[in-house]
Amino acid sequence: MRKLTATFCLTFAVLLGSVGVSTSNEFIKCLKSYLCEDPQRAAIFVERLAEQGDVSAQKALGDAYFTGKITFTSQIHQDYKRAVKWYRRAAEQGNADAQHSLGLMIDDGHGTIKDAVIGYMWVNIAAANGNEHAIYNRPHMEGRLTPYQIDKANTLARECMRKNYKNCY
Repeated sequence: MRKLTATFCLTFAVLLGSVGVSTSNEFIKCLKSYLCEDPQRAAIFVERLAEQGDVSAQKALGDAYFTGKITFTSQIHQDYKRAVKWYRRAAEQGNADAQHSLGLMIDDGHGTIKDAVIGYMWVNIAAANGNEHAIYNRPHMEGRLTPYQIDKANTLARECMRKNYKNCY
């Protein structure tokens, strides 16, 4: 278990390094301290990055609040509304994984008002941006929609993409 946690910490450090956060020895030591010893502090640390606009941190927070887990072994309070908030912020920056997750949450009504058309719109956008899960889920969602709803969702998706994903419901 310690090896798995250490691997997660190192992976997270590399991820943050790839988005412009310093990966000096001091930073990695601090990061391991946050993630491996205090998941609540880790959530605060990642939330600060997310508030500064880091799309990877926004998606990670969406996942954490959706699952109720910040690490493999540590839990935080599961909060679908917060998950939707962070998925939406990452989706608006073009993150296809977040677009897919947001679409599924809206389609299911988790943390937001249930809306099959808007949910399908986001999944359709994620599929257009290459998300394999969205490509797989899109036909299943289409099977529950009328042709009018599909056409409306496709129109909304085109408008949303034209607006660079901003203010898209």
